[in-house]
Amino acid sequence: MKSPATKTLLINSEQLFDGFKVMHDASVLVKGGKIVEVGRRDFRADKTLETSFLMPGLIDMHVHVAGYTEDFRDPFKAVKNFLNLLLYNGVTAVRDVGNYLETKFFVEKWREKNPAPLFFSSGPMLDEPPLKWFHSRAVSSIDEAKTQVRRLHFEGMDLIKVYDGVKPKTLKAIVDEAHSKGLRVAGHLGATSAIEAAKIGIDTIEHAGKLLDKSYVGDAEKGDGSGKEIAEMFKIWCKADLSSERVKELIQILVERGTYVCPTLLVLRRSVYVEEGLKDPNIDYMEKVMPYQKYFKYMRNPLSRLLFSKRFKKFMPFMLTKEDRELARKGFEKISEFVGMLAKAGVKIIAGTDSPNPFIVPGFSLHQELELLVQAGLKPLQALKSATSTAAEALGKNLGVIEQGALANLLLIDGNPIKHVRDLEKIEDIILEGKVLERDELANRIE
Repeated sequence: MKSPATKTLLINSEQLFDGFKVMHDASVLVKGGKIVEVGRRDFRADKTLETSFLMPGLIDMHVHVAGYTEDFRDPFKAVKNFLNLLLYNGVTAVRDVGNYLETKFFVEKWREKNPAPLFFSSGPMLDEPPLKWFHSRAVSSIDEAKTQVRRLHFEGMDLIKVYDGVKPKTLKAIVDEAHSKGLRVAGHLGATSAIEAAKIGIDTIEHAGKLLDKSYVGDAEKGDGSGKEIAEMFKIWCKADLSSERVKELIQILVERGTYVCPTLLVLRRSVYVEEGLKDPNIDYMEKVMPYQKYFKYMRNPLSRLLFSKRFKKFMPFMLTKEDRELARKGFEKISEFVGMLAKAGVKIIAGTDSPNPFIVPGFSLHQELELLVQAGLKPLQALKSATSTAAEALGKNLGVIEQGALANLLLIDGNPIKHVRDLEKIEDIILEGKVLERDELANRIE
């Protein structure tokens, strides 16, 4: 973003959440895209705004800014729509944890002339063969792992993302090399357990459902051979004893090592409660990001559901059987309960959505994720921190806070998200690097 349109901007607020605490009748003075003063209403400025509630812009800590379009004249149209949806919903920064290099380069160029969230990317994920994603890079040895980290650092990536095939020895090499370059490491775990990863020094663990594995329920849990990873995961959680000593040890290690956990509860919930996803009015926006999701809205009608059932199953690889769904509901509730336990114990929770998975609409989904965190047991203030100050801390960036010297990414809200997180939907204006963006204007940018 370029320099803001006004020289100085003053925002007077009845309540101000600075990323840590709430202040009453407070003001923020912005100049040059940054916050220069925070305090009582005694500042002067070129432009003044009044609001009920002022807070830092939101940060979605787990996205894949991707999509596709059939318009070959503009191959990044879906990415533009993704960014516009994020910004409309007050998401002023994202952590992209798995993508092509070209996406990062495009977004950086796009931001020079267009309002868009700050974009922190891991680029291609690192994984041990066989690779699960086209944009992953193979690390078949420790030397290769170090080389790939150095390569991503040279290519300008902001962090490293490892996928579920990475084993402990390889992960240690990746973490050590990344930290030597000042890069943090995020992990979608599998071959390495959560407790091993935390001891090695991984910075963030993605997906609360990956925190427990079969070792927590004994050798008897072998699964039914269906190959449905998500069904097997829920079965493990159904059987797991959350009061066991092993679970307590995991929580203790996460706290001691300062490991951040990104639960991504919404994507888990939508895999269990498919009807809830179908009824979400915001999925209509997804056609401009992932065109195949147009079939989902057809499924609202019983006749269309019958006609398009094969297509529906094709695009829903994690569809659960009727038998699995009952277990999955119980499993999801235990995962949610565990997230509340983590927060209560002092584990650092960061909010992420895993958009654009089915029914996970960019921007809107972060509001929904924060509601689920509150339902899991976090207080609304803790939930807001998970998408502001704690998220920024996990990134290692001076964002997500309202304090002198911080970047002026702010939300003006006609409500009180501290009482009701759902009030995040009542955004009036968005301040992006000091520039005022009217929400109605942002709505016009969404196709």
